[in-house]
Amino acid sequence: MSRVTGRSVGAAQRVVFQQSRNAHVMPQPLSWRMDSLLIQCLVAAVIYFAPQDIAFLAAAGMYCKGASGGRVDNVESAFEHWKETKGLDNKAVLSGNHAYLKK
Repeated sequence: MSRVTGRSVGAAQRVVFQQSRNAHVMPQPLSWRMDSLLIQCLVAAVIYFAPQDIAFLAAAGMYCKGASGGRVDNVESAFEHWKETKGLDNKAVLSGNHAYLKK
């Protein structure tokens, strides 16, 4: 067979192996041309949507920060106030890095 094709059988097997090894990979363009329609659509989408997204995320972040109520320095007094509002009297707080309810 090598006389007919001019190639050795090993080279033909290597070519088939390389093609089958990369068969699951998505095809990729060899170069990204900046004047292609794909790049123009991506640039237009970023220019159009990025300011809206940034404004929305900034507003949502400021709202969440304002609605959180801030940091509590004295956990015990805040817990006592919470117990009074709920009408509880038999709960305690375990101190440490974090505050936990003791059952």
